[in-house]
Parts: sequence; structure tokens; C-alpha cells
Amino acid sequence: MGDVYHQLKQFDRSDSCFDAALMLNPKDASVLNNYAYYLSLRKDKLERAEKMSKESLRIQPNTQSF
Repeated sequence: MGDVYHQLKQFDRSDSCFDAALMLNPKDASVLNNYAYYLSLRKDKLERAEKMSKESLRIQPNTQSF
């Protein structure tokens, strides 16, 4: 849902969906990576985006799309 809301430019809803997903599984590398990417595109919460991106790479270091 976070991806869909992002595409619809409903960023508050997108962020809420990503936050909810991370509450369920804070180590989901794909969620961390996608959320970080979307935040960086919007130039929003860049420190958090950087931390999430680094964490996704720590969890799955050989994932080329990250």
C-alpha cells in the first residue's frame, strides 16, 4: 500500500503504511529500502532515510537494487 500511495502522491498515507509495516517487521529490508528511497526522492526526513537505507544494506548486503 505504501508504494501505491506514493505513486498517487498521497505521501502521508504512504508513510503511514510504511511505518505500520515496519512496526510489524522492523527488519524487512525491502520495506526499509523502498521507504528510504521514496523519502529521498521527496527530500524529506533525509537522516531517517539514510539510516533505513544503511540498515537494508546491512540486512541484505548483496541485493543489487538496494
